[in-house]
Formats: sequence, structure tokens, C-alpha cells
Amino acid sequence: MLETYYKHYQLYQYITTEKQDEERTKLKLDIEPLSSSPSAFSTGIPVEKWEYDRDISAIEKAERERRDNRTVKRIIAERQANKDIQLSFQKFEDRANYLTEENIADLIADAARAYVTVFKDKLVESIEESRENLEYKLVKAARGPPPKSAKISNGRIRSPRK
Repeated sequence: MLETYYKHYQLYQYITTEKQDEERTKLKLDIEPLSSSPSAFSTGIPVEKWEYDRDISAIEKAERERRDNRTVKRIIAERQANKDIQLSFQKFEDRANYLTEENIADLIADAARAYVTVFKDKLVESIEESRENLEYKLVKAARGPPPKSAKISNGRIRSPRK
């Protein structure tokens, strides 16, 4: 104690001999009343369980958004595919009166190309969706199982027995 006193002797002297200005801090703090009475501690959940539920909710929300985006993309792709198929048939509607063997072969080739392209796009889409579903399941599994909840009784937390 004396060591500190000697180091700061002039500070102590200044504080004790000089009249200090009074400082008052004013702070306005709005307090909102609770809309309902708070829940009892016994109805609460452990922090680990709450964090687990929060993480799983975030993962599931991201998965729902991904699915919704994929559904929108799928609808747009299907509409475009239908337009492409119809376009291949519309080329030959004007020549319906004078179809030749060569025109029919071109019609069949264009239609087949359009259908194969649509099938290929759907297959790629299906593979990508399966990959994303597996990634989602992997992320969810990497989070691990939910923690065993501790029981709260008489204000004391009791961990589950192992």
C-alpha cells in the first residue's frame, strides 16, 4: 500500500487539497413494461439446447430458401423448354401443305433435339438438387445430435446421468 502511496503522492495531495468540481452524469433511460409476466426458470431450456435449436433453425431456413429458389428456376426452365419445343414445330406449320421426306426428317430431328435438350437439362437439375440435398443433410449431421437437456428443479440444474 505504501508503495502505491509514494508513487502517486502528488496525485493524492492534489485530490485532498484542491476543491474538485462536482460532476453529475444525467442519463435518460426508457424502461418498457413487460407485456406479460416472465416465465419461471423451471420452464427455461439450457443454453446448449437453445444454441442447437437456433443453429438447426438457421440451417432449415437456408434449405427452405434454396428449395424455393430451385422451384422458381425449375418453373422458368420448364416454360423455356416448352417454348423451345413449340418453336421446333412452328417452323414447319407454314409448310404443312408441301411436306417432303426431307422436311419431315428435319422436323423429327429438331423435335428430338429439343426433347433431348430438355431431358438433359432436367437430368442435370436433378443431379444438382440431389447434391444440394446431400450437402444440407451433411451440414445438419455435422451439427451433431441435440444435446441432452438438463433438468431444472428447485433452482438447481441437474445434468442427465451418463
